[in-house]
Amino acid sequence: MASDPKQNIKSILDVIDYDGDKEAFAEELLTLVQKQALADLLTTLPVEKQDLISKEASDDENGLSKLDSHFNTDQKAEAIKKASESVMKQYLEEITPTLSDSQLTNLESLFAPQPDNNTVQK
Repeated sequence: MASDPKQNIKSILDVIDYDGDKEAFAEELLTLVQKQALADLLTTLPVEKQDLISKEASDDENGLSKLDSHFNTDQKAEAIKKASESVMKQYLEEITPTLSDSQLTNLESLFAPQPDNNTVQK
């Protein structure tokens, strides 16, 4: 899959024949991931700081920016990665029972490891 999270979500939606607004869905899912990452990071702070940052973040469209002084880039990236995995796993578990065999096969293909294009075959 591509390294662009929004494009990854839209690719999944294409494979499962999602007929709604894919752009809006992807945006909403990415917002959910960001909120989950923020919540996960907040739980590692003392309660007083949690309340303060929570209030600041709710007033800011990019809530993760409020965490800059409390967490380093690696911590935020790891929180986003874990939240992404959790949210996507939950979504896929919810939709899997409704998918046809061909949709499931296409979805599995989408997640299959891709060969490295930089490797030269002999």
